[in-house]
Amino acid sequence: MSYTIIVKVFQTNPNAWFEVIESTVWHYANGGSWTKANDKYVLTMGSTGTSGILRFQSGDQYFIVALGVDD
Repeated sequence: MSYTIIVKVFQTNPNAWFEVIESTVWHYANGGSWTKANDKYVLTMGSTGTSGILRFQSGDQYFIVALGVDD
């Protein structure tokens, strides 16, 4: 069974504008991929046990968001 997670990023602080600088997928259980459609990031995973990460940056500040499915 394949899985899809759709991520929409909301920016609320105009003084710290974060942008996605990297997207990765842990290729387990048939792999996965990131695509971007309009203002949404779409993680498609081939099966359970797969995950993806979005890495954000604003100046010298970074953070990551990890998403996935394991049932």
